[in-house]
Amino acid sequence: MVNPFELIMQKLCELEEQVRNISLSSGTNASVPVQRAEDELHLSVQETADNYKLAKSTILKYARTNVIPSYKAGKSYTFKKSEVDKALSSQTPLKRQKRGGNVK
Repeated sequence: MVNPFELIMQKLCELEEQVRNISLSSGTNASVPVQRAEDELHLSVQETADNYKLAKSTILKYARTNVIPSYKAGKSYTFKKSEVDKALSSQTPLKRQKRGGNVK
């Protein structure tokens, strides 16, 4: 009886060989893993807030008001790092308003 794990490993090796052949025929190096460019990196709300040292509520407000481009999947927002860089670099810093008016 054939060990099912050996069968799986054999099929996996065959698939890897096929992928390698396809990659070589298209001119790419199969031994080098494909990495996404930094500009294609998608960030969560928390990651965006941490990277730009802003509050999560500020990031969400910017997303809702289209200050920064965002992508919504269900209830979650994601952001392309390059688009956030571009949007925030073109923005002038917003000054925080004090609550309570003029206090002496």
